Amino acid sequence: MTRTRTARNILKVLDEGSNENPIVEDHLMTSDELELVIQDMQDSLDNRLKILATKATQAKSSQKQHFFKTFVQVHKAIKKMTVAEFNETHGCDLLVLLTENSSKSPSGKKRLR
Repeated sequence: MTRTRTARNILKVLDEGSNENPIVEDHLMTSDELELVIQDMQDSLDNRLKILATKATQAKSSQKQHFFKTFVQVHKAIKKMTVAEFNETHGCDLLVLLTENSSKSPSGKKRLR
């Protein structure tokens, strides 16, 4: 049995509509064939994990860049204020405003003006 054919046969079992027993086709699968299939699955999983880790790093970097670009636009006097001073000066609760605005824009791409 070839590696691809063996993998296809094993994966048929995972298909909900399949009632066939793919392991017993021509013969029972040998331990070497089973090890090859497991190794292929492990390699595929490792590859997916690397892709996800890369995407997570890119998303984190994008968020940092957005934060710093936005923070630079805030006036220096406001940057120096504490949250309590800001709330007192502007008559609002900054933390409530931030959580409300972040829930309205889950993608982080819309600007509130």
